[in-house]
Amino acid sequence: MTGICTYNDETAFAVLAGARRLGLAVPADLAVIGVDNIPLAPLAEPPLTTVDQNTDALAAHLAREVAHDVLGTPAPRPLPADAVTIVVRESA
Repeated sequence: MTGICTYNDETAFAVLAGARRLGLAVPADLAVIGVDNIPLAPLAEPPLTTVDQNTDALAAHLAREVAHDVLGTPAPRPLPADAVTIVVRESA
């Protein structure tokens, strides 16, 4: 099986449309995963599997990493497990 993880959900919608035009079955012939979990993702055909990002947690973690590297502050704790999750739907 071949799979594509796109830059964002909008690009994944374009890949789904292209696959449909080529007669490819998603996910049987081509798995497609987006990124961002936009509100339209569940409405894709098939519903789009996507990566959901907790941007607040990611930004805070990156800020702590920079402060650690630049200012010598204590090393940050590991990134929270829920900072990035996969929302499994039917496209992958």
